[in-house]
Amino acid sequence: MRATHQAATMTEPTTGTSHPTSTPPLPTTRADHPTTTTTEPNTKQLIQLRRQLNRRRDQIIQLRQQLNRRRKQLIQLRRQLNRRRAQIIQLRRKQNQR
Repeated sequence: MRATHQAATMTEPTTGTSHPTSTPPLPTTRADHPTTTTTEPNTKQLIQLRRQLNRRRDQIIQLRQQLNRRRKQLIQLRRQLNRRRAQIIQLRRKQNQR
């Protein structure tokens, strides 16, 4: 693993620690794709990861919007319930006065 990691970074000498001082942004090595060059799988993988990230981001945005809509709906329903409770209390008071 260390030799392939060193081959991927090329500038880092291994100093006995498992993590070099400056790591690449996505540590994919040739060990993951032994038949292809080092740059090709990285770009393909980056594109896939970006698409996945964008999909998840869109999903999060949609879920937040849905949550906000449901919160507003819940607030409206609570207000409606409180108004009806107040009406019931007023009607009971009127009946008790008679």
